Amino acid sequence: MTFALREDRLFRRLDAVPFTKGPIRALIVGLLAPLEGRRLIEVGSGSGGVTVTLAEALGPRGELWALEPSPEAFGLTKENLRRFGLADRVHLVAEAAPSGLTSLPAVDGAFIGGHGPHLESIVETLWEKLLPGGRLVLSALLLDTALAALKLFEERGPTEAWNVFPARGRKLGPSWAFLGENPICLVWCDKKPQKEEQP
Repeated sequence: MTFALREDRLFRRLDAVPFTKGPIRALIVGLLAPLEGRRLIEVGSGSGGVTVTLAEALGPRGELWALEPSPEAFGLTKENLRRFGLADRVHLVAEAAPSGLTSLPAVDGAFIGGHGPHLESIVETLWEKLLPGGRLVLSALLLDTALAALKLFEERGPTEAWNVFPARGRKLGPSWAFLGENPICLVWCDKKPQKEEQP
């Protein structure tokens, strides 16, 4: 499957609704790869930037459940999925986690983009949904959130983290400048695969 990252300018956005920029979306897809034909859960779709990117990377055989309790953000996610012809690849759930996760199936991976005050219970619920060998990824704007996630993830399995400082190129006269965007923490944890039975 061929996958190309959509440019930020192609998405419909609103100032009041969070939007994950292209460089971070690319890293999230990379951290959850391989994705084609797999099943994922996203908690907190926001504007739908990550939702669209994951849906494309999963391909027509993959499935994505995206939770978003805010009506404004839910509508924006829905609109951006329609804009790129991906509405049929995503099960949008207009509920907050963790309660909105209870009826969802087991998955190969999960991404937490927004969590409200329930990070611990969301991580606990997602960990139960995660198949052996799966990965849980979280993005955080706030250092406190990243540190809380690191503690929760380390209790469960091998954990790593990046602090990413993306900068977007912009033409200035005959040359280029790179303008910094918000630094983002990415934290991830792997669920150990099932042990193979000895012959």
